Amino acid sequence: MEGGASSRLRTLLTEFSTNTSAHGPPKILSAKYVITKIIWTTLFLTGIGVFIYFSQQLIRNYLQYDTTTDMKVSTVTCHSVCNAALRLANREAAFSLVNIQFRQLEFPAVTICNLNQFRNDRLPSYLTKLAGDYLEERQEDLLGGEEEWNQYWSQ
Repeated sequence: MEGGASSRLRTLLTEFSTNTSAHGPPKILSAKYVITKIIWTTLFLTGIGVFIYFSQQLIRNYLQYDTTTDMKVSTVTCHSVCNAALRLANREAAFSLVNIQFRQLEFPAVTICNLNQFRNDRLPSYLTKLAGDYLEERQEDLLGGEEEWNQYWSQ
């Protein structure tokens, strides 16, 4: 019974190793010498360990839901009307203002390449005219109508 289970496990591992897209198991299986098998096994298990470590780090960082907010707190004393009101109330106070500062993010340059084999010069003329009319109509809508469109182009 034990030999049968061991044989099935060996067959299963052999089949997995020959059909996997991972690079380690086929090298382990095809190695001629024991030391080569040990080296490939160590490299493969180290790779899996590194993958698991960085995956759990990534998931842990994601689940912390960190946000970055830059805040500048400054204390301002009140003057004129505010001072008069405070004197009436026989109190002294200082007000804190919280200024949230936003800075412009730098985005990387992005280029979108059109891999479509569509060629404008091979379009039938009625489609080219239809597309031109449609775009002109939409441009008028963007500027607020035909009057604004004509005014824009007359300047």
